Amino acid sequence: MEEKEPYIDYTAEMEKVDHLIKGFPVTMMTFLSDNNKLCSFPLVTQDLDFDGSLWFLISKNSPKYQELQKHGDVNLTYSDKHKCVSINGTVEFTEDRDLVRELWQKPHEAWFPQGPRDPNIQLMKVHVQTVEYWESYTSPIYKMIEFVRTALGQPHRESHSSFDLKH
Repeated sequence: MEEKEPYIDYTAEMEKVDHLIKGFPVTMMTFLSDNNKLCSFPLVTQDLDFDGSLWFLISKNSPKYQELQKHGDVNLTYSDKHKCVSINGTVEFTEDRDLVRELWQKPHEAWFPQGPRDPNIQLMKVHVQTVEYWESYTSPIYKMIEFVRTALGQPHRESHSSFDLKH
């Protein structure tokens, strides 16, 4: 009899990723370039509820686009003074013009002056595989709670976590 993989409900992890990256309009994408060097560049994350993938618009004329087609493993970094999120995944490109129109926002014109019909627009989907994050609890209330926990001999709460979303 064939052994089945156990069913895992990824809903909680997906909600956590959605919560962690909401409010971060820009991410830094890092990948291995053609000359085997790490290369990073900023991208605007499209504002969709997280379902295991993240979406971006990129130009077909970009040298980064050409390299990403050959080297599809990427890391996305979201960071501010309270949290840092590191996401590993793989890239897929698609030509879904309806989704381009759905995602289109006025600021995109800076890169694509012809609008959502610009033939150079390429949709890039990152299939998320692993997520690692750090949260800094800097509010005075949190610091007081941690002071009391420590005074009572309770352990300090972990502010780092990671999980897989590979199916």
